[in-house]
Amino acid sequence: MINEAVAVFEEVTGKDPVVYEISYLFIPSLAPEALLKETEGLTGTITRLGGSVLQTGDARSIRLAYPMVKSVLNKRSVFDSAFFGWVKFELVPEKVLELKRTLADDEIIIRFLIIRTIKEAPFVPKLQTVKRIPRTVDGKLGKLETREAPEKVDEAELDKELEGLLAG
Repeated sequence: MINEAVAVFEEVTGKDPVVYEISYLFIPSLAPEALLKETEGLTGTITRLGGSVLQTGDARSIRLAYPMVKSVLNKRSVFDSAFFGWVKFELVPEKVLELKRTLADDEIIIRFLIIRTIKEAPFVPKLQTVKRIPRTVDGKLGKLETREAPEKVDEAELDKELEGLLAG
């Protein structure tokens, strides 16, 4: 009975496309034309596997939080910056492993991550500001007091009053 349930689950999930998002790091030495070509190559790989691209984020240069190592043709390279981009796409789950293998063999990609996500952009509610309620000295809630703006003080008159107080 368990084998039947697993077979049904694999049949149902294997045929319907699922929404994924891939984030990737390209080597930092790419020229702008090559960067565009590699991004198109990545989306082309997805469509070649039967997927459809939903959204893309333009690759931009970033500084990495820590150095990353990539071996290319038995040569070890260390990167401290990269071009970061992402692609949201639909693909049948059975083709994701093939996509991972293709991307792992790509010499231009330092690292990538494929996650399962949703088609719609998530709604992020706007944070509300909290009003502070003033409290009296004893900790009870109080009312806001309105104060009048202080009058302008004539400095010469103030000096005379201070001299009178100090002399007296």
